[in-house]
Amino acid sequence: MDARERTWRVVEERPDRLVARVICDGPCLLVAARAWAPGWQALVDGEPASLVRANLAGLGAVVPAGGHSVELVYRPW
Repeated sequence: MDARERTWRVVEERPDRLVARVICDGPCLLVAARAWAPGWQALVDGEPASLVRANLAGLGAVVPAGGHSVELVYRPW
């Protein structure tokens, strides 16, 4: 990703949900220490976002430049 400067702060953390405030000066990737599994979804500012596998089995969400609310939520079938 292109971001050189980025900050993040966890707003809420539960086993099935992680909400963070992310600020980056270019596109960036938020990586969470959560085991990847079907049922995880990523939302940026409440809109669906790309969810990627990170570090082999973790979760990552692609975040555009600027300040955003990022939510990783687990909703199995």
